[in-house]
This record gives sequence, C-alpha cells and structure tokens, in this order.
Amino acid sequence: TSKTEEQSKLFLLSFFSDKQVHFRIIEEKDFSLRLSRLFSREETKTSNIPNEDELLLEKESVNIERIAANAPVINLLNSIILEAINRQASDIHIDSFVDGFFVRYRVSKLIENGNAISKEEALSLSVRLKMLSRLNVLEKRRAQDGRFSIQVSSSPPVDVRLSIVPTVYGESIVMRLLHTEEKILSLDKLGFPEKELSLIKQLIQKENGLVLVTGPTGSGKTTTLNAMLSYLRTDEKKIISIEDPVEYRIPSITQIQTDEETGMTFSEILKRVLRQDPDIIMIGEIRDTQTANLAVRAALTGHLVLATLHTRYPDEAFIRLIDMGAAEYLVKAVLKGVIGQELMRDENKKLKLLSQTLIYEKGVICC
Repeated sequence: TSKTEEQSKLFLLSFFSDKQVHFRIIEEKDFSLRLSRLFSREETKTSNIPNEDELLLEKESVNIERIAANAPVINLLNSIILEAINRQASDIHIDSFVDGFFVRYRVSKLIENGNAISKEEALSLSVRLKMLSRLNVLEKRRAQDGRFSIQVSSSPPVDVRLSIVPTVYGESIVMRLLHTEEKILSLDKLGFPEKELSLIKQLIQKENGLVLVTGPTGSGKTTTLNAMLSYLRTDEKKIISIEDPVEYRIPSITQIQTDEETGMTFSEILKRVLRQDPDIIMIGEIRDTQTANLAVRAALTGHLVLATLHTRYPDEAFIRLIDMGAAEYLVKAVLKGVIGQELMRDENKKLKLLSQTLIYEKGVICC
C-alpha cells in the first residue's frame, strides 16, 4: 500500500478505536494468535462504536487527504473565519457538547452563538486545521497547539493560533485570530486618561529599566505594548521585539517570533538579543523563571525592557516577579512602573478601558 493509504487506515483505526494505532510486520501465526485473543476479549464487553460510526467505517472514500483537501470542508472553514472577521471576533470556538457540535465566536469579551454543525463536519474541520498547522492528525487523545496563516476572500491575511483539547464528547477547538495587517493604534487613542497617558509616556522614554503591562487575558496588553513601540520608534534607536506570535507589523523594528519546536523560546531568543546591541527590548510575555531573570538583568545592564505579565491587578506585579524567581533586590533596582488595564462594559454595553499606572522607586509605589 502507498504511504497515503497507510495514513488513511491508521487515521480511521485510531479515530474509531480511540487508541493509538501503529503498523508492524509480524508472522502469520502471531497474527492469528493476537486476533483470537482480541476477539475473545471483545466478546465479553459491549462495543464502544455507535451505529453511526459503523456506517462511516464502511465508506471507502473516506481518507485523510480527502478530508483535509475536500472542497466542502475548505468552504466551511473559510465561511467560519469570514464570519468571525465580519463579527470582529477575537476567537472562534468549535465546541463538542453532549447535545451536539457548535461554532461560537468571542466578540468583545462575550461568547456569541454561531451555527450547529454535524459530527462529520466537526471531524473534517479538526483534520483540516491539524494539517494546516502541521500537527499530528492521528492524535486525538492529547492536547495540541499550532498556528497557520490564511486569507479568506478579499480580507487581509489572518494569523491563527490553534488550540485543540480532547473532551468527553470530542475535541474542543479554539482559534485565536491575529490580524497581522491591522493598523497599529496610536498610544493617544487607546483610551487612557490624559494624566495617565502623560505618566506612561514618561515611563517608556526612560533610558533603562523595566516597564510592565498587566491585566487579564483579552485586556489589550499586546495592543498597548505595540502602541508603545510605535510611539518610540526612531532611526536613532535599535528596537527588538520577541513575540508569540507577531501580531502587528511595525516598520523600523526588528520583530522575532518564538518557535518552541526549534528551541526559539522567549528566554533563548532574549539571550541572543542581548548580543544584538538593542536600546529597547519588548517581550511579549514573561512566562517563566528564566525569562523573568533575563528581563531583569537586561534592564539592569542599560536596556529599556517593556513586557507583559499576567496578573489581575498592577500592584501584584512586583511580588509576581519575585515568586517567579527574580531576586527581590534586582527587581527593586529595575522596576520603573506597571500599567494595569482591563476592558469593561459601560451601561451601553460598549467596551471601555479601565487602567491604573503605578510608578516605582526602589520597589516602593511612589505615585
């Protein structure tokens, strides 16, 4: 059999048996023995394969390449992404519930319902997305993360960050949409009060030190960081950003995207970037001890470091860095300010930026 046929058979066996399946060459007598043992065990328990899946098994036309390249699933995925763009959604959810499979969209922090889809469509979308992201299409018992770029109709290209997690009823699929051609918002137009905006501009024009942007997921931290870089960019400074992924393309800035598969993590890239003679370093997110320590030391050696940190409130950032393993005396020496932000709805259900900027001197909030 061809490699494609083998892949197809492996996929179907794995999908319907809910087990990892591998081809192996064995002698005929061993095969007969294993087969008899298998059926003797199976006779003692009820089959886990529902009737609808038995019907699917009989369809000879089903194979992995056709599922992924089949026009209906391509059109379905394109229509889902186009709908998300039209709704200005940040995320697409393909959910597997006890009562069916549903496409839903996150718009302005709230989930909006889309369409119900069939089990076959959910499976086809899963395979298509895994292939676009170069993930293991046979794996459905473990979580997988990936990314891909796609252009639908005349819309600008969209980078998609993919997360797939197995659930009781199937796979939960979430796509985060990142509009790479999106225009960078001006720092003046993000919604900061005038007095606070003035404080922020003073903070990010310092020669060195660490400035953090904090807040919950979806609060616009990355947008704020990129607006800062856009405000600071000049031919007289070398600015390098380390991002996962690069969400905004900014002229005159060296932008580096992380890639864990090749070892290009935040910490590994940051080590190399320090040898690139930068004036300003932007770190998309401080996630681990090594990145926290490197960020602090970079700020200590004459660089201005801008980064996000996942905390609910800005006054938690100082302790959070220490909890992550950064030395307290070093954090006191380098932390210049923390900008905390959150998006909330007003009485008209419109999003409004709530923010608080803290200025630090030797580890103490001074204003």
